[in-house]
Amino acid sequence: MDSQKCDCVKGTGFRRSQPYLEKFKCQVAMRTTEFEAKKEQAVKLSVLWAKTGLRELSMRDAVNDYIEATGANHAIDNDEQAILYGRRAVALRVSIEAINSLNKDELQRLDRKLMEIVSENMPRQQHGLHR
Repeated sequence: MDSQKCDCVKGTGFRRSQPYLEKFKCQVAMRTTEFEAKKEQAVKLSVLWAKTGLRELSMRDAVNDYIEATGANHAIDNDEQAILYGRRAVALRVSIEAINSLNKDELQRLDRKLMEIVSENMPRQQHGLHR
């Protein structure tokens, strides 16, 4: 959606006469733009890390932000295996996006690091009563 045509992107809000469907389309477009930006940031920092070894913590944060944005940290009944598979799928997506920029050794290094990130940052299940 073009940002010049969308009132919500400019920050002016919606008029009462604007239909609900237009609001929904605009909200989806904004979420999609934010989602794509997180993916691009994760891929960019992953490629930089794989090539140079620099900014590992930034790369980890960007990948974890992208994983959270996809909803991979949530599953029905907090099934740990389902969450792990979802996180792996997102990590593979980052790896696929980075293929063109990396050679074989760099790609293998990135794959190992992404699987490490996926497994070590699993959200913890909480049991018991909470306030």
